[in-house]
Amino acid sequence: MIDAALNEKRRLASLPVAKWVEEQIGILPRRMAQDVRRAYGRRAKGDSDALRAANLWLLRLVKGVPAGVDLTASDADLIEKAGKLSGFVQQQQYRGRDLAWLNAFAVANGAPMPAGDDDAAKWARMSDAGWWRRQLRRSLAVACETLAIDIGHVHKRAGLYCSHDAMRRRAAQKRRNRALLQSMVAVNELGQQYTLEELSAVSTSNPDIRKAELMTRIVGFELIAKGVGHAAEFYTLTCPSKFHAFIKVGEKAVKPNPKYDPENKPREAQQYLCGVWSRIRAELHRKDIKIYGFRVVEPHHDGTPHWHMLMFMEQRHVDTVRAVMRKHAMKMDGNEPGAEKHRFTVKAIDWSEGSAVGYISKYISKNVDGLKTTGDSVGDDHEAVPGTDASETACRVEGWAATWRSRQFQQIGGAPVMIWRELRRWQAGEVDEAEKLGAALWRELRGLPPVTSVLDDAVAAADAGHWNTFIRLMGGPTVKRADLPLTLWKVAHAEARNRYGEARPDVTKGVMEFETGAVAISRVHEWVLQRSGEAASPRSPVNNCTESAETAEFKPEFKPEWLEWLDSINSGQPLNMPEEVREALEENFFPDWCGEDELPSWVGAHDQPAHLKADAVPRYREAVQRKTETRRAIDDAGGVTQYIQQVQDAATMARRISWALVKGRQHVAGWHQQGIAGIKPHEGTRKTQGGSAAAGIVDHDQRATAGEGLRQAGGDHDRLHRATPAGSVGHGGSANQGHPPAAGQGAGAGNPIERARAWLKATC
Repeated sequence: MIDAALNEKRRLASLPVAKWVEEQIGILPRRMAQDVRRAYGRRAKGDSDALRAANLWLLRLVKGVPAGVDLTASDADLIEKAGKLSGFVQQQQYRGRDLAWLNAFAVANGAPMPAGDDDAAKWARMSDAGWWRRQLRRSLAVACETLAIDIGHVHKRAGLYCSHDAMRRRAAQKRRNRALLQSMVAVNELGQQYTLEELSAVSTSNPDIRKAELMTRIVGFELIAKGVGHAAEFYTLTCPSKFHAFIKVGEKAVKPNPKYDPENKPREAQQYLCGVWSRIRAELHRKDIKIYGFRVVEPHHDGTPHWHMLMFMEQRHVDTVRAVMRKHAMKMDGNEPGAEKHRFTVKAIDWSEGSAVGYISKYISKNVDGLKTTGDSVGDDHEAVPGTDASETACRVEGWAATWRSRQFQQIGGAPVMIWRELRRWQAGEVDEAEKLGAALWRELRGLPPVTSVLDDAVAAADAGHWNTFIRLMGGPTVKRADLPLTLWKVAHAEARNRYGEARPDVTKGVMEFETGAVAISRVHEWVLQRSGEAASPRSPVNNCTESAETAEFKPEFKPEWLEWLDSINSGQPLNMPEEVREALEENFFPDWCGEDELPSWVGAHDQPAHLKADAVPRYREAVQRKTETRRAIDDAGGVTQYIQQVQDAATMARRISWALVKGRQHVAGWHQQGIAGIKPHEGTRKTQGGSAAAGIVDHDQRATAGEGLRQAGGDHDRLHRATPAGSVGHGGSANQGHPPAAGQGAGAGNPIERARAWLKATC
């Protein structure tokens, strides 16, 4: 073996271009250089034409490496280079370089032309070492994988889906990411803190949660299709032969594809499929045909992607959809051998034989972890060598998607999943009934008819995991975005500019219903990021909620002028009977001052009876005045019985108004004590369930009782659950735009019911 290698080296050295060959190969990584040297030797055997072909092959291979990309660089080299490049850009900016120089410098060093809202943002990006580090790593990964495909390192007999080097780079990237997540801590205003790794484990970043959500949505679409009698079709779209570097020979062997165009890599293949789908979608739109379902992107053994699509549609549109998709799939090289059989395939789903979900669930599992929901393997991976389990190759699929930045799963049709996810964060809890009363009052004060809240039902559907019910409430699987009844509710970011000086996008805080103005606030905390052991800064890019420090330590404030009939508010006691009504019900009260006899002549006069003490005069005058007003009200009502009924009705309404607000405040206090629903705090932070750091984070769907947010009706979310002192500035307003003075200082100030309604009307 050693002698054969020495002989091959001597033969290469004897070639007239041996030195040039070694110079070209010298820019390649060691493992790749050895394979390229052997491949060049095989190609150079024979006459001068073979030598010329080998030289052209090597030249094309080397010229394919992007400018400024060092294939032999380690990650430490890339970090060092990023620091030098960012410093150099800063120097050139001070010297007055223009944007044209900046773009040329980026391309020459293996980075794309910088994006940005303006020239200043582009300069800021290229002056940032972190930006350079990301671009250099990405360019190196793509360049190395492109070279690996060209020299035969990516196929079922070598590196399935992606090269072994790509898997090593991906593993290193995961280690870096894990170390970063472990070192970064998110802290909220309650002092609760969690590492980003813990938070990532309960989000869709977790493969188990991501797969469960995908399956829930697919099952929901299937239930809708069955309910309305739609057809289900399973399609497969593949690329022409020129996109495949290798083709299979039997079950185990492979060989280079003579039709392969080296310019077509997995990125170009994915762009081709996206173009085919865009033309299909446009023609279906012109024909007024609406379809919905899911698309899964999966690689062939040589890394070339293909699409699996589960689509639902009306029965009468099945043939038209098939014809449109086949027409566009066969436009490029439709006459080549095998195109008719493999380019576009259809499988009609027969509801009587089984579920449509089964046709796509295997491909979803194969692209996530290769396991069924039961934990068993989905079986062998048919793209790999026979006998290879899909659970073993799933990591290579993930490595392929990360290298080429391919979106593996996409929903087609239906409502945006982000609304669903935000509603999943929120739970109504016991305050739900009180909030409904508040929403009804808000519409009543504006003369609007009562409506059934879509938001209430959507929250219940999302909390129960019923995607089909959620889609029905949102307008159906083919609803237009403009017709959605719910939308994400966003507020301005606490920090107006990002690190590059660009305006930050608004922060999602919940879901709003257009019809009622009701809001489900799903993000109730303000988070700051810090390194483990460091003090948190007051602001961070993960500001997820509160606009005011008032919610840091919630202390409810109740205004006596509109809650004066409440007794022991925090203990939940019902309203007391108004003093006027209590006295009116006394047996001997009405004959004294509400009968036929006239009131004393001195009532209302400036002089009072001489026997009254000075300190009793104001109280006596107030009592007399109250009785006078009560008698007038009795006369207006048509009698004592009618008056008592009116007061009791008003008291009942006031109780509903006040109790809705009180329960809202109690709920606010509850979620501040609860923290993140489903996550137990660390030791040393506030605990609600006796949890400790060892308890960790509970399962994604195990919700906390108190919920995570608070939904209010009628505009700004803080107006029904936080009472701003009279005359102070409201949220986001100026002195003359804040909450009005306490109701009761104008007309009807003597009537507590009217004061309550006036206060609510002014602040809703």
